[in-house]
Amino acid sequence: MDEAKGVGIGITKDFKNVTVEGSTLEIHLYWAGKGTTAIPNRGVYGPLISAITVTPRVSAGAIAGIVIASVTAVVLILIALRLTGYLGGKSKEDEEIQALKLQTGYFSLRQIKTSTINFDPASKIGEGGFGPV
Repeated sequence: MDEAKGVGIGITKDFKNVTVEGSTLEIHLYWAGKGTTAIPNRGVYGPLISAITVTPRVSAGAIAGIVIASVTAVVLILIALRLTGYLGGKSKEDEEIQALKLQTGYFSLRQIKTSTINFDPASKIGEGGFGPV
């Protein structure tokens, strides 16, 4: 409270040249011995710490390297998935149908109407789960 010159006033301290070993920063907080075991009156009974901020110093080159490596990894994974057939590859059913060498084609609605005499029930050849054929 003495250093802040009043109650409820924040203090910010910057520490330069802090050594971090093994990607761990240890922060030790020491209580100044102030305080109370009971609450006789409303007031300030000791130092309070509301926030501690640690800002890492990372260079722009390191950030660019991380971004490039991440994008490269994602692209390589997508290429591997595409080559193995998990991503937009041909299914085994397509290969089986192609192995039968069926003569398939596309027909317009006009061609189908002409060949079925405008969908006449007399030209029906069968019925399936989706209706008459």
